[in-house]
Amino acid sequence: MAYTEVLNEIQEQIDEIQASIDTYAITIADAQTKSISLEQQLAGLKQLQASAEQLVADKDKIDLNISLNVTTDANSSASVIRHTGSTQV
Repeated sequence: MAYTEVLNEIQEQIDEIQASIDTYAITIADAQTKSISLEQQLAGLKQLQASAEQLVADKDKIDLNISLNVTTDANSSASVIRHTGSTQV
């Protein structure tokens, strides 16, 4: 083999290795992007789980808001009584 053929073989191997490195770099970048997306989905699901657990814990509670307007006669001003509270069923 002539020196140029050896050099060409070496260059081909270098090119193949570089192509492999580039392919792996792209694969790693894609995996990192997917990992970030999965972490965001996981955080959202954990928030949803916490909300669902709170709903289950509060399923027997009723929030009661009452507004009552009382007028004694046509010439007097109205008074408002408000009550807000929670009760268990």
